Amino acid sequence: MSTISTRIQQARKAAGLSLHALAKLADLSYDDMKKYEDGEIYPSSDILLKLARVLNVRVDFFFRPILVSLENIKFRKCNKLK
Repeated sequence: MSTISTRIQQARKAAGLSLHALAKLADLSYDDMKKYEDGEIYPSSDILLKLARVLNVRVDFFFRPILVSLENIKFRKCNKLK
């Protein structure tokens, strides 16, 4: 997954939108929206402008590096609490 596709997904989830809803609001097809989010194709600059407007983020949000990854976090189980 690329930075742009990850950022699109993060912004969509933060906005509380489904892929279908985002595609409809941005006047895009569901299939294209899915490909953008999966990183199969990259959105053009005009598509990024539409997405930024709909998701209420600045366009540079899509290009910022992802500094924190919280995947596969494991916690030890505490047997006794004092």
